[in-house]
Amino acid sequence: MSSGHTYVFVGPTIRPAEARAILPDATYLPPVAQGDVYRAARHRPHAIGIIDGFFDQVPAVWHKEILSALDDGIAVFGAASMGALRAAELDAFGMIGVGAIYASYRDGVIEDDDEVAIAHATAEEGFRELSDAMVNIRATARAAERAGVIGPTTRTLIEEAAKALFYPERTCMAAMAGAEAMGAERLELQAFRAWLPGGKINAKREDAVQMLTEMHANLPREPPRFRFEHTVFFAGLVDSAPWDDSVATELKPGHSGVLDEVRLQPDLWHQTVHGATLRVMAERDADARGLIVSNEALVDATVRFRRERDLHDSPDLVAWLNGNDLDGKAFIELMENQARLGWLLRAHEEQALARVPDELRASGRLAVMAVRAQDKARWIDQQGLAMVSLEDLGLREADLFAWYFGHCLGRALPSDVCAYAQAVGFADVEAFRRAVTREYLFATREPRAE
Repeated sequence: MSSGHTYVFVGPTIRPAEARAILPDATYLPPVAQGDVYRAARHRPHAIGIIDGFFDQVPAVWHKEILSALDDGIAVFGAASMGALRAAELDAFGMIGVGAIYASYRDGVIEDDDEVAIAHATAEEGFRELSDAMVNIRATARAAERAGVIGPTTRTLIEEAAKALFYPERTCMAAMAGAEAMGAERLELQAFRAWLPGGKINAKREDAVQMLTEMHANLPREPPRFRFEHTVFFAGLVDSAPWDDSVATELKPGHSGVLDEVRLQPDLWHQTVHGATLRVMAERDADARGLIVSNEALVDATVRFRRERDLHDSPDLVAWLNGNDLDGKAFIELMENQARLGWLLRAHEEQALARVPDELRASGRLAVMAVRAQDKARWIDQQGLAMVSLEDLGLREADLFAWYFGHCLGRALPSDVCAYAQAVGFADVEAFRRAVTREYLFATREPRAE
């Protein structure tokens, strides 16, 4: 790719065909994600424009990779959505922000990321918008007020109702329903609904058009206003983004179909995102401390991983690798990540345990767990069973564990119960046995007659 070319990251805000009519000599790429600006900058383009970007499906574009592009003499523009956010944060370093949304972030008129966030369809469907951006609803409501369609009170209630919605559910129609529930004038809302088809404002698209127009004008730019520092974090990004000439034509956003499947199971989605976040933190923490995964740590992580998943035999491991689309090299990289993750969890275990009650509070489970723990302890003490043994109960350990895994968890008995116990936080298998025994006593107790 020759020097002087231009890359622009777009998605739901403006279609590539529309953008190309304004800025013809550019390569239009999917919404930007972490590493994409760095990969594009390696082709030494004349300019990079950021309109849309990912922030929940995959890690968001780093500030550092934008600074690196600026340090290389590449003009970086931002507007409308993720571009406006990053430009407001980096304009002091030379990133060029364009449009009203960028100015609102820069001046502190708006601050929240969800002001520009929307739900959208997959790349295969052209990133079609599935919700309305808060900035667009604000612009639309204020245009309606200026046109005399609604008054200031109704406009305020529409904005407040929209802001109260989670961004994937935020639409003008939903905002109107919320405003009506908050006491907005029904006649004004009816007038607003009738005015909306011809009056709706797409502030994000307007800013995107302005940015593309300015990029086309090829305005002179100032040199970088900072000294770029090659930190360990940036080195980690460089290592994770090897040279790949295919990025000049396509930067894939990820497995959108798989992500949609996970999103349809909310508990799994939150669990997966939390786990993925821990992996990111583990990599960054290890890089910051200069930690290298030794052969011993790699072997230990691999043994632990296979043991926890009952992948004892080579055919089982091969089948697992095939099912997860991994080759040997990729599996080693995963194990290195597992080793870093294990180190992070062990390093912060004490602090994390202290925060478990807060996590339970946030999920709404603390009260239920506390009441059950108290009821269990009280009942066992009342029955004089605090020191009871399996022999006293006439129960074998194998039967106890079979009951717990089969009846309570609905899963097969793991081949290595000790490894399982340690994986879920018990000090050893004895501590796990005591906890399961208490659960057995409490769960199988005779119901008390009233």
